[in-house]
Amino acid sequence: MKKDRVISFLIRILILFCVISVICFLMLEKYYEIKKAEFPIRSILEKSRAEEREVWKQTEDGEGYAPADASEYAVGQDMEIAFTFDDGPHPVWTEKLLDGLKERGIRATFFVIGQSAEQYPELIQRMIDEGNQVGNHTYSHVQLTSCDEKNALEEIQKTQEVIYRAAGFLPVYIRPPFGSWNEKLQEKTSLEAVLWDVDPYDWKVQNTDAVVKSILQQTKDGSIILLHDVYETSVEAALKAADIFLERGYRFCTVDEIMIE
Repeated sequence: MKKDRVISFLIRILILFCVISVICFLMLEKYYEIKKAEFPIRSILEKSRAEEREVWKQTEDGEGYAPADASEYAVGQDMEIAFTFDDGPHPVWTEKLLDGLKERGIRATFFVIGQSAEQYPELIQRMIDEGNQVGNHTYSHVQLTSCDEKNALEEIQKTQEVIYRAAGFLPVYIRPPFGSWNEKLQEKTSLEAVLWDVDPYDWKVQNTDAVVKSILQQTKDGSIILLHDVYETSVEAALKAADIFLERGYRFCTVDEIMIE
């Protein structure tokens, strides 16, 4: 009888160990799935961040970055602003962002990288289905004005084709990486370049509260806000800022609505 109890106890311990092992395995698998998805995206972006880092060095401190004259948070009823998100889609953070935007009834504009859109076409379709706007951000996040004309146009065209295959439409707007655009490129493509007037340097700061503070300080009526949906802190900051703006009576638009007005 005693022997049976011992065996029963050991079996329970073994079962418990197996359950814990399975849970740990699943957690590790999810962690590495996220990291694996981030690796190609980060490798693309890091190759082309040198110029942007030089701009960043000109500020004294990245945390809470805002222009020197941004002394007051903009407040106003019925002001219109546009959230724009570059460098996605990301399989985890873009999906979390879309969930948050949908929950709040907000539409945004996503300037997607062709390589990532090719990998996650279902997210491009979801963006469109939920009333968001999708634009071109080149195929591999290159600085278009540093490429020869042929390569620059190929970067744009390949992304157009990827988006068309994913969602059945061709974008009419492009966000050139680093804002590098010129009249020569404009003459060669029918896409309209979209820049920004609010840049919290979220890719550099990667601090939710600092990014929110910077967005609030810089934003005014008609602002186009630059963010990146490939960082967890950027997504958290976007949704946190969105709640504050909604409470203050702001209306969120897509880029085309802002530019037409």
